[in-house]
Amino acid sequence: MISVRLNNLDNCSAYATIEEQDSTVGKHRKFFERLMRGSSDHALRFDDLCMLLTRLGFEERVRGDHHIFTKEGVMEIINLQPKGFNAKPYQVKQVRYLIQKYGIRLEDGDE
Repeated sequence: MISVRLNNLDNCSAYATIEEQDSTVGKHRKFFERLMRGSSDHALRFDDLCMLLTRLGFEERVRGDHHIFTKEGVMEIINLQPKGFNAKPYQVKQVRYLIQKYGIRLEDGDE
């Protein structure tokens, strides 16, 4: 966790922003690791998967409940639809396969 102590009380919102960014960093890293482990494909939240793809550099467009992701250098198109609040397990597997195939990594700056 990154800690910054500010002497000026007027900067409290800046301190909160730094803490929020730090917690977001861990959240994206944990989700990425969970996705790559493949042990809970049926229990991954759809919104988290979409956010991760965006963080990995994919561009998203939405048509109805279809979220379509493309990325320069990736030949395949990723087409996701939610199943309730979760992503469909077979689509999670497809995303993991493409991440492995193209060697896409979540860099420290991308988290």
